[in-house]
Amino acid sequence: ATQAALVAEKVRARLATGPWTHRACTASIGVATLRPQINGDPHSLVARADRALYQAKRHGRNRVEVFAHWD
Repeated sequence: ATQAALVAEKVRARLATGPWTHRACTASIGVATLRPQINGDPHSLVARADRALYQAKRHGRNRVEVFAHWD
């Protein structure tokens, strides 16, 4: 998760500092991990990443959030 979050942060930062001509471009990114022996269902992975994405939006947008747990 740490490495994935670092990659996501690089993507987010590049978008934020890009040479956009009409308006700024930002991104909120949700990161989740998959352990096949524990939670190997791909639908669960997408649901976790989606939850992290909405956490990023709730915490101010233009940021990266890593899925921690279900509320």
